[in-house]
Amino acid sequence: MLNGHSFTRRLLAIILALTFAPCARARQQPVGVQKSSPVAPQELKKTPAQDEEVLQVTTELVQIAATVFDAKGRFVEDLRPEQFELKVDGRAVAVSFFERVAAGTPRDRGRIAPPAGGGRANVSAPAEPVSDDAGRTIYFFVDDQHMTPQSLARVRQAILIFVENSMGERDEVAVASPTGQIGFLQQLTDDKTVLRAAISRLASVRGIVADAERPPIRIEEAHAVVEQNNRSVLDYLVNETIKDSPASMTRALAETLVLSRVNDVLRAAAQLNRTTLLTLLSLLRASSGRGGRKIVFFVSEGFMLQSANADDRDMMQRVTDAAARADAVLYALDARGLATNPDFQAARAGGFDAGGLLANASPGAEGLARSQEPLRQLAADTGGRALLNSNALDKSVAAALEETSRYYLLAWKPEGAGAGAGAGGGGRFRKIELKITGRPDLTVRVHKGFLAPRAASSVAKAGAASPPAKTSTPQDEMRAAVSAAYARAELPVFAAAHYAESAGAGAMVNVSVGVSSDALSFKAAEGGRAAGALDLACFILDDAGRQVQNYFSRLDVSARSSVVEGGAPVRDVAQDFSFKDLKPGLYQVRAAARDSVSGRVGSATQWIEVPDLSRGQLALSSPVIGVAAAAGSAIAPATLSAGRPLARGSRLYYSLFVYNAARGAGGALPPGVAVRAMVLSSGRAVAEGGEREVPTDGIEDFSRLPFADELSLAVLPSGRYTLQVTATDRVAGKSATRLAKFTIR
Repeated sequence: MLNGHSFTRRLLAIILALTFAPCARARQQPVGVQKSSPVAPQELKKTPAQDEEVLQVTTELVQIAATVFDAKGRFVEDLRPEQFELKVDGRAVAVSFFERVAAGTPRDRGRIAPPAGGGRANVSAPAEPVSDDAGRTIYFFVDDQHMTPQSLARVRQAILIFVENSMGERDEVAVASPTGQIGFLQQLTDDKTVLRAAISRLASVRGIVADAERPPIRIEEAHAVVEQNNRSVLDYLVNETIKDSPASMTRALAETLVLSRVNDVLRAAAQLNRTTLLTLLSLLRASSGRGGRKIVFFVSEGFMLQSANADDRDMMQRVTDAAARADAVLYALDARGLATNPDFQAARAGGFDAGGLLANASPGAEGLARSQEPLRQLAADTGGRALLNSNALDKSVAAALEETSRYYLLAWKPEGAGAGAGAGGGGRFRKIELKITGRPDLTVRVHKGFLAPRAASSVAKAGAASPPAKTSTPQDEMRAAVSAAYARAELPVFAAAHYAESAGAGAMVNVSVGVSSDALSFKAAEGGRAAGALDLACFILDDAGRQVQNYFSRLDVSARSSVVEGGAPVRDVAQDFSFKDLKPGLYQVRAAARDSVSGRVGSATQWIEVPDLSRGQLALSSPVIGVAAAAGSAIAPATLSAGRPLARGSRLYYSLFVYNAARGAGGALPPGVAVRAMVLSSGRAVAEGGEREVPTDGIEDFSRLPFADELSLAVLPSGRYTLQVTATDRVAGKSATRLAKFTIR
């Protein structure tokens, strides 16, 4: 470890100069790079992402995931493919692919490569063991339309406990709701700051509890009247209506009015149900564009389906189908916790049931069970479980994640054209049954079915003219990639963003965007050279999803043919973009790159927070990570990592600014700030630097103190890590922390 002011000054000269590089600066490469001028900012247009379903392939293979538990709820290991009895619509089908997988592992992310021909089971080696660092994809779908303020408060707290205490470094989590009040923050992220902000946006909304007239008619009572033909409940509502009406009100008229109101309540409830299920359906369909298994926690106070409403049945099947295609497992949580009969609640509005009609009919007790039935059905039909009647929501989440940490992956060849789960869907519902032969004591959880593709409704006329294909420009393609729900991976793009404060430009976010030179394609050019080009786009959006600034740029790349064929080391082909004069708040950087020769497009996103320095609180800029190629006694030339993996055995350099440090002796003495950095893996410190004093010699502006240091990576294996830097203001007795993620390869 190098110490002293000489090290700090030399390192700051290397790295901080790079931090404040001019906008759109091209990096030097082993190939010639010529920068084109950035295109003027343009309006970001939303482009719908294409559905990429997991349960797919109409003529190749259909795949499903299954979990198997014994009587004590333990996952059953070491089952063989011949033990699985698979039926589709009651007909036995042969398993063509079989594997045990650990959730969050690379195998889980990549899924299967369908074996050619099929027929014989392909048994792979056991999956790698589950570890705390295994990345999971987790959605919390909070049904805020069917939730009281008290339940919503418990749900917010339970999700927050998970984020703070149980979320792994490689986990990606999203919080969503049918009302859309979370807005732009309703997307997968591993950034806890973003998740805290998303959770805080969950506010109570008024759903259907009762109508506004007297006596108030609850949804439970409306269901009892129509679905159960409960005469006692109807008589109670009619009697109360007569009591609250003029003397001329006849019983026949009162019953007509009650039935009309009952139907109004049911129609309003059906609309709420549809909105909830449609939003859940959209989430599942969008998640199919991301590989690997997903765990969806459907948190609700329940709702009631109507037997006469065909839309309810259709929506439930469509959700089941979408979950199967996305390889998503739903765990339903009742936000009411230990629920009680609503009829026993003292706060219930309405008249006094002197005749005992409502008590005898007990619509509340039946209503509780009916409101939980959709939760049970959605969970069972998607391979999950309904976790009801528990006040420990955080423990229910932990139990579900443990249950889904291992699973069996099976695939089969569908019979006949259109028999598989193709991209279209919407046809007949195909029922899936899975059992373990000779083991009735075991519980198998699996998706219960999917919608087969609809038959073609019409055939195109021979010789009919096809509509002209739409042409798109490189900017159109990158704009579509930037707008997509998930990053595109055809071209491996890196985007490293960091925040800093400048006296002249205010709050700035600097972003390095590019690709590795070995990912580019080239074509032959004159003089034995090869030519290529890289189109780049970089956008910054606020936490409401509004575009703040953007850039488009183009890099022309040329090299000797021998260099392209492997005659030079791999380097970055990248540009730096600066977004200036930003207001305090959360921002998301979205970047895209397009290889002009191959047409491949890739994208990347990163969240970043700009603190409010006007409050005078201690704050840090983003740590800027630099790296030397090899360790040595002297300081090797440092370059920004730009989000690319760092080499094993190298030294990690980092730099940052400390803002608003207090001055001692009433402002007469310089600030006293100490910085400590450590490298975290799965929440544990695996490398640590000693406490370093922030130098103040020669600093004229004490409001922004520069600091730089290094950490050795010599003992760390390949993997993903987090750099945690904490500054402690000894004068004010306060501290501030910033995180930066990096990978060692």
